[in-house]
Amino acid sequence: MLLIGLLGAPVPLGLMVWFAIVAPEFAKVFADFGGELPRSTQLVMATWWGAAMILGYIFALPATFAFPKNPHRDFALIGVVLVGLLAVMASTSLLYMPFFQMSQHLR
Repeated sequence: MLLIGLLGAPVPLGLMVWFAIVAPEFAKVFADFGGELPRSTQLVMATWWGAAMILGYIFALPATFAFPKNPHRDFALIGVVLVGLLAVMASTSLLYMPFFQMSQHLR
């Protein structure tokens, strides 16, 4: 399980870096929309959000090696990787929320 966790660990980090690069582009697109964006979308478009995700993940990964027993450490590592993936997926879906809301008004 340690090998799976170590091989999977770079994936959320890469997606978080991608998110930090893409989020400002969404802000440019939404500037043309006019109107108020949902607060959750405003939160994930904040410049500190991507950096906070990346730093939190970078600090959480080595913290998993503080567990003295191997099974606990392995499950903690996989848990951090899964939480990192969930954080990126949730943040990305919040970026798309205005598009989803707009599509409901087109019917």
